[in-house]
Amino acid sequence: MKLVSVIIPIYNVESYLAECLDSVLAQGCSRIEVICINDGSVDSSGKIAQEYATKDRRIIYVEQENQGVAVARNKGLERASGEYVAFMDPDDFYPTTTTLERLYTKAKQANAVICGGSFSDYINGTISTTYPREFYGYTFTQEGFVDYDKWQFDFGWIRFIYHREFLLRHKLFQPLYTKYEDPVFFIQAMLLAKRFYAIPEITYCYRVGHQDRAKWQAKHWSDQTKAMSEILSIATAHNLHTLYDLTLFRASIESQTLLHLVKRGIAPLPPLIDLAKLLDSNPARVNSDYPLSISKPYPTYYESLLYEISEHCAASIVATNLYQCKLGRIFTKILQQYARFKHWKARNSLGGGGIM
Repeated sequence: MKLVSVIIPIYNVESYLAECLDSVLAQGCSRIEVICINDGSVDSSGKIAQEYATKDRRIIYVEQENQGVAVARNKGLERASGEYVAFMDPDDFYPTTTTLERLYTKAKQANAVICGGSFSDYINGTISTTYPREFYGYTFTQEGFVDYDKWQFDFGWIRFIYHREFLLRHKLFQPLYTKYEDPVFFIQAMLLAKRFYAIPEITYCYRVGHQDRAKWQAKHWSDQTKAMSEILSIATAHNLHTLYDLTLFRASIESQTLLHLVKRGIAPLPPLIDLAKLLDSNPARVNSDYPLSISKPYPTYYESLLYEISEHCAASIVATNLYQCKLGRIFTKILQQYARFKHWKARNSLGGGGIM
């Protein structure tokens, strides 16, 4: 029996895949299998993975039409035979050759169904573990079991290994979102496990700097909002107040990012309205651990940018996509007032005069 199955979804990562595979195959844990799922790559990623598979029998190479990372990971989990499974993104790598061996050994000694270490960012050749407050769960300072209801973190799931039979017994597969699918999976697994075993060592290096949010499509933004909404519901049902606050805080940050992209004409307006609805229908608690950077009722920051956005939005889009939520009504009023102002200004510039 294999000790650990490493599942790697692959999609257009020819620049980084070799480094990723080298770091996995160099692991001191010899009884591993590496399941590479090529998710319809159109660059040389598939060829690179196939070449590695011909040289190392531990690699299982699978091809599928492009169906998204969640489908690829789920297929990998179904094919896996290891006692534990690890998930690796094809542009990342393990920090040492003993990472998987240490995780497996600690998991077995503690009889833990989930075991993980500290997360790290890899930026311009440097590994960093310095994070702002909202990423408090990325690092551990001591070894031992951690109760999830006391931890309530949502990111960095990929630095953990998971007992395969535990996942299959509870039918824990990735939800079919194109973005933000991993926090939903992670939280569901943690709630069922109730606790996990933590070690302070870095167990994952996440490559930063090549991701481009401007390339996201409308479905990516929409799926992210749906996933956040699902997590808010989970947090409410389980009285996980910190997780609730944290998710709402992340949603407010995402709304600002998306707002700037809409302003620049890079992203469509409807996903921004979806985020506004989420923020409007999930009020922050009075004593929130993560107070929203933009407090209700969404004052001048949104208004000033929306004046500029309105110049890029057709009247039909504004009319059909602003939904009946509080913030939607604010959007509508602002855009209508600005449209009237532009009409009045145009009439005056032509000598029409008059007052609206």
